[in-house]
Formats: sequence, C-alpha cells, structure tokens
Amino acid sequence: MPGYRMSSRESSSEPYGHGLVGPPGTRPIRNGNGDGDGNGDGNGGPSPNPNFRAVAVEATQATQFFNFNGQGTGTGADNSVPLVPQKTTVFRVYTDSGQWTPGFPVPTSITGALSVYRLNWPQAPHYEIVGTLSPIGFPIAGRPASAIQRASLQDTLNFRLPAWQSYGGNTNKLGVTAYLWDADHPGDPAYVAESFVPPYFSFVPSGVQTRLRLHVVRIRYLGPDSTGAPITIPEPSEFAVTNTLSNSFVSRTYPVSGIDYTAITIAEFNGDLRATGGSGCGLGWDALIQMLRDIRSASSSADIVVGMLPLGAPTAGGVLGCGSLGVAAAYQGDAVTLAQEIGHAMGRLHAPCAASAPPVDPGYPAFGTGPPGSIGEVGIDCATLTPFAPGGASPTFDFMGYCPPKWVSPYTYNALFSFQHIFAS
Repeated sequence: MPGYRMSSRESSSEPYGHGLVGPPGTRPIRNGNGDGDGNGDGNGGPSPNPNFRAVAVEATQATQFFNFNGQGTGTGADNSVPLVPQKTTVFRVYTDSGQWTPGFPVPTSITGALSVYRLNWPQAPHYEIVGTLSPIGFPIAGRPASAIQRASLQDTLNFRLPAWQSYGGNTNKLGVTAYLWDADHPGDPAYVAESFVPPYFSFVPSGVQTRLRLHVVRIRYLGPDSTGAPITIPEPSEFAVTNTLSNSFVSRTYPVSGIDYTAITIAEFNGDLRATGGSGCGLGWDALIQMLRDIRSASSSADIVVGMLPLGAPTAGGVLGCGSLGVAAAYQGDAVTLAQEIGHAMGRLHAPCAASAPPVDPGYPAFGTGPPGSIGEVGIDCATLTPFAPGGASPTFDFMGYCPPKWVSPYTYNALFSFQHIFAS
C-alpha cells in the first residue's frame, strides 16, 4: 500500500500498553518532510494531504450508540454497545474533506482500506494481525463531515469483518487503522490522507455465554380448520426450523454469535388457536404456551422452549405468535414475529409504538430521534448491509413493538444481552 504515512496516534496509551511500530500488515513509512511536494527529497517523502481525513469509526453488529453530527441518541457512549465474538462486524469510517490548505488538492472520490489487529497482553507479539479489508461497494464522494448522513451507507466507507474473524485478543480488544486515498488518483502521494487510529473496540469476554440456547418443538397440528372441522397438518421440517432461526432476522438482531439447538422434538397440539379470551394471545394460544411450559418443566433445563407451528394452522384476531417467560411460539418462516416472542421469553415487554398492545414496557426510552418505539439509533443489517433509520419520513421501530418496519434498538439489544450472556462457571 504505497504512500501511507503513519499517524502519530499509532502508539497506544491503553493500560494493556504496547507501541505499534507501524500499521499492522504494512511496511513502516517514515514521516514526510512537510513540504507537500511528494518527491521525498531526503527526509521521508511526501506529507499526507491535509484536505481530507478519517475522523471517526463506528463498529456495529446490528445497532450501536454513535452520536456523529448529533445523529445518535446521546444516551450511550460512542461504540458502547458490546461486540459479540464470532458475529459479523461492520466498521463504518466517517470522513471529512474541504479546501483547508492551499497547494493540496481536494479529493472528489474517496476510497481506502482498513487494517485490523487483535490486542494481546502480556505475551508477545502484543498485536496479532487479522488482515486488511477493502471497502464494500463503490468509493464515496468527498464531502465535509457536517454533510454526512449517518443513515446513508453511501456517506461512509464500510468494511465487513466476517464472523469467524470477529473477536479480540486475550485483552478482548480489537484495533483498526483506517487509510484513505483518492480513488481517481491511485498511487499518487498527493492524494493520500494521514492514517487514522480510533480507540480500541471491546468484545465480550470469552467466558461469557454468546450462544442462544433453544429447545425447539415442532408442532403437529391436530386442531380444527377455519370451519371447525378436524384437520391434520404435519409439523415443520427441521430445515424450516433452522431456516426460520439461523441466519435470519433472529440471529441478525440478537446479541448472539449463533443458535444452539439443544433439542428438536415433535409434539401434537389439538387446541383451537381461534379461541378468544384469556390473555392477549387468546385461549387457544394460552393452551399452546402452557403445553410448552410443561415441556420446559419436564426437561429440567433453563433453555428457552420455542414452539414452531406449521403454515395453515388457523388463528384469529391477527395473532401470529405468543410468548411468556421461558417459552415462545410462532409460525414457521415468520422470523420477525418469532424474534418478538423469544424476546417475551427473555423478559421483554412491548415497545411503545402507536399500534402496540399491552403490556407496554414503561422503561422504553423516548430516544428523541424518532417516534415512540423507534429504534433510536441507526441500525445495520450486517449480512445485507441494509441501513435502518430511526426517524425521518420512514422511521424504523423496535421489533418488540407492533409497528413496521422493524429492527432492533440498543435498549432491547442490551436488555437481551443482559438476560442471555451470563458468565460461565
């Protein structure tokens, strides 16, 4: 990567301290001579272009506190939502450019690279090189930082670290160094910015539970059809189970590295899901939830029991799922509803959007960046690199509420984290 210049912030003052002798994965480049002529006349070569720079890096696995340009909630420190090991991580590099220094060009098309390394202490080597990432998609337009819209992925350089590489060293910390250059002038030292080293990113310690443990019950439906006549609908296949839960909305929005299926069993249910009364779900759903409670009790396990219904089992009142502490039920293929019901199984109440039914969570924050029940912070689907805006003309709502479209807020994400991630003995 010719033309890179090491930042003076390349040395760490962290308590795990070590001095990096150069950007990981690259050769050391001596400081420039400051004249900006690019000819390296005797004392180190070209100066970095001061008319553009990286100013911040956001690390997200679904949601993140990040108050760039006042476009976050400000209710949590930047990058304070915990990162889960073995879960895909997206790094967003925020840039700034303008005609600040005469004699240097202003780039119009910015690209770059991101070196990633793990921090170890006390053993050497103190940093372990992970690799250098290329940005996803096309170069971004040069613009002042004040013009960046956080909800637009076209405004940042975005880098994806695969799940199998996403974890810290023995300090549980991961470091990155961002490099920028003008995409229209590759290799030209006059169009290279100074490298940027943000604070280290912290991962959940290795002794913490990072897998969602589910006992899945495939429901064979023997109840009435929509007319009241008896009907038999076979249970969902194991493929339908894993397709609904793994690599789906559930695994993407939950603070987990994956799902452990501690059991996959079959049970028959002959109740009537059309029956009203009882709880908010209805008497028929209440009966199904009680059956799942009995299964969980008989298993003598703390795992969440999830009942998965086959398509075609009739319901009433628009009810598509139900959940209670320790148990959840929904239809195969409906990962969004199942995410909410598993949330109920993990102690969460409804987010307070306009359409939500009781019980509504009284502690859900009014983020101020969207309507009630909004996700508050910008969300990112790391698999598809899809952004979710908390406000504006098309706000996104927390999946624990009833309003679409849905993603996850840092409030719900952290609450699920607190419930699920218990230190292993």
